[in-house]
Amino acid sequence: MKKIPIGISGIKPIINENYVYVDKTKEIKYLIDTYRYSFFSRPRRFGKSLTIDIVETLFTYGVDPYFKDSYIAGQNNDGTPRWNYSTYPVVRLDFSAFVSESISQFRELFLAQLNDYDEQFELNTTKFRINIGQTFSDFVLKLIKKYPAGFVLLIDEYDAPLNNLIDNEKLFESFRLEIRGLYSKIKESKISDNVIFMLVTGVTRFKDVSIFSAGSNIKDVSYDNNLSTLVGYTREEIEFYFKDYIDITIAKLHKCDISNIDPSTYKNYKESLLKTLALNYDNICYDEYGIKSVFSTWSINNFFIEASNKLKIKFGNYWFENGGTPTILIKYLQNHLVDFSIFNNKQIVISIEDFVYPASFEKMDINVLMAQTGYLSLTKGHDLENAAYLSIPNNELRSSLARLASTNIFGQFFTQLNGKLSEFLSKASGIELTEKFNEILAKIPRKDAVYNFEDEYSVKNIIQTFLLGANILCYREVFESAGRPDLIIELADKIIVVEFKFTKDSKLVQDKLEEAVNQILTRDYGQSFDCTKERLRIAVVYDANEKKLVAFKEC
Repeated sequence: MKKIPIGISGIKPIINENYVYVDKTKEIKYLIDTYRYSFFSRPRRFGKSLTIDIVETLFTYGVDPYFKDSYIAGQNNDGTPRWNYSTYPVVRLDFSAFVSESISQFRELFLAQLNDYDEQFELNTTKFRINIGQTFSDFVLKLIKKYPAGFVLLIDEYDAPLNNLIDNEKLFESFRLEIRGLYSKIKESKISDNVIFMLVTGVTRFKDVSIFSAGSNIKDVSYDNNLSTLVGYTREEIEFYFKDYIDITIAKLHKCDISNIDPSTYKNYKESLLKTLALNYDNICYDEYGIKSVFSTWSINNFFIEASNKLKIKFGNYWFENGGTPTILIKYLQNHLVDFSIFNNKQIVISIEDFVYPASFEKMDINVLMAQTGYLSLTKGHDLENAAYLSIPNNELRSSLARLASTNIFGQFFTQLNGKLSEFLSKASGIELTEKFNEILAKIPRKDAVYNFEDEYSVKNIIQTFLLGANILCYREVFESAGRPDLIIELADKIIVVEFKFTKDSKLVQDKLEEAVNQILTRDYGQSFDCTKERLRIAVVYDANEKKLVAFKEC
């Protein structure tokens, strides 16, 4: 049985060491045949680096020995080979290796990698300039003089150095100008005319680094329908390449011997498993027509590894727990107040211009950033013609988003309380609930006035974010027949209704409290939920002067 690759981004070890290889050479052939210069964006842990490596290997060695059983080793309808390119020198620049805290170190790292290629191709470049753009230009001119047929240029994680400095405006600008200078040189005809194929990958799109500027010959193919399954797994690929692991999982789930169950039962078991996998890891859509979707590569690989090695089957959150959150998003959240509850809406609609041509980081729509980093995806059934329709695609990412919010805001406090919160809420009285809310509010970092509690909305938002992060079902302003309660918490055996009021005048606390009580009673808040469950209804008042909830009353 083939092993499952985790953290392996090279085709050579995958083939040589008997790992599962999901053949994507049909999509790669389309990419190479269709776009001479391309940019391809996907979140972390989706397989961009492996794609780069496959392209490099094809142009370096051809089909043999690593792709002899792949789609690309076959023939076209007219009998000609599908792979009809010669071998070329390949220059692959991994920008994730250039992450640094100074422009001088960045240059050194870049030049060291370029020097390796200088030695590999025996160019004997005698002078490396400080400016990476001019240095690269000098290097390429020598390269094409020795290899006049041209070369292949691959740039992996182009945005990694910029993402690392997103909170340092001055240093970010220095890096941006340096990288812009590089791409400006690449676009010059004396270089670009000699590029047989160029692929740039990354997580985000940054303006003003010359890649996406007006007149650029680099095509963004991130949402091309024909490339929407280039990374990630389709259901059909899971069924075919992971059959042995599917059988192991079924056997453990149903405590049965696969060889002895009848075909119809097996079919039902398999369908049930695939539906559950889809619910947790599928519906990630990067298709301009909203047709195709994929399962998370990282999550499926980890799921089947655990399923084969552990006694019990767990549909876990693998993506978030193993570094699925990029630096750019972490740093954004450290400096911006984000209403995470908006992402729980079934669908978010934003303009096509904001989505396809995002602004600079400072002005970027948070929904676009969430999509680029993998927490939101295009909604199946909608194309990109007039607008971008975004939603949380599956349970894993819904859980990841809530965890991201709460971990970022509350830190260690959230980690400590997380597993105990549901049990506490099921037994809590009105006063205990109010005290717990105040404990949560007291843990909010107040630096730089990011969380300043200037109104009722911000108070409700923070509390709901914490609860969602702890996997507590809660809803804000649910429409009921007579009104919209501020917050409803739904537990297995209990419904908690909370009506918030906010004041900057301590003299008005009691008036605000009575107002909240009156709303709860006259509008019968919580009546749309399961009436067989215990129901706790509580009015609370937040005093901006005291910076806490100062009054409560059970209704």
